[in-house]
Amino acid sequence: MIYIGKLLDPKNDYTFKRIFGYMGNEDITKSLITAIVDNIEITHIKLDLKEITPQDLKDEKFGILDIRAEINNSIQTNIEMQMIDKKDIENRIIFYWSKLYSESIKLGKNYLDAKRTIIILFANYEIKGFENIKKYLSKWHIREDEYCEMILTNNLEIYIIELPKCERYISKNKDLNAWVNFIRKPEDLNMNDIDNDAVKKAKKVLDEISADKREQELEFQRLMYEMDNKAIEAAGYDRGLEDGMQQGIQQGIQQGVEQGVQQGIIETAKKMLSKNTNIEFIIECTGLTKEEIENLK
Repeated sequence: MIYIGKLLDPKNDYTFKRIFGYMGNEDITKSLITAIVDNIEITHIKLDLKEITPQDLKDEKFGILDIRAEINNSIQTNIEMQMIDKKDIENRIIFYWSKLYSESIKLGKNYLDAKRTIIILFANYEIKGFENIKKYLSKWHIREDEYCEMILTNNLEIYIIELPKCERYISKNKDLNAWVNFIRKPEDLNMNDIDNDAVKKAKKVLDEISADKREQELEFQRLMYEMDNKAIEAAGYDRGLEDGMQQGIQQGIQQGVEQGVQQGIIETAKKMLSKNTNIEFIIECTGLTKEEIENLK
């Protein structure tokens, strides 16, 4: 079925999980991971198929709308769509990787049993500090400072896709380009130009859920939750700015009064000095120290 109405947005994290983290869509997820991760051959993939409830759509807990997949019984992968820039994405990624990695070591086992852990992040914004990265997919490991070819461990891999950069940069990986184009603007895809069967299946899934009233409502609930959060953040920023300005004005007035009083005391001391007034008497009248008065001479 080709749906001719308005398509749901794969950049919405609910819709993203509905496409790539749903039973029966394992081949779609497999194709996406293969297009992103270097040197990986997937023979088996198992998705963590946690059912999404309406309450989940109003929750910020880790793991609610991400996609967890186990590959070849030895590699664990987490895929996440981040719609809004929350200014902490680097720390969030490392925290989540460490959580997954530590969970792979079972009680009583040793570190050799830890599983290779891969984090894949789709960011629907450009990340501050990444401006000099002239590509939309960046790949991260722990490397030695001087010997950059030396990787501490292959068990840590992070892949970040900044979707807005796709407007300026094209990857040599045709499958990756096909996937990011599908995620960004599925309505613009010409399926006759796509030779990736998994992308075609993903578009078919999107057509089907876009025609489903319940799926439309769930995506809308998630969108409203994100918009409400953004409005709350903006209101907090405006209130903080207003309070800060008011506090600054009050501090400025107080500082001005204090400076004016101090300057008045100094001018009084100067006049008393000009009339050869006894220094001890000036100290008593102004509260200045003997050294301060001597410096005024």
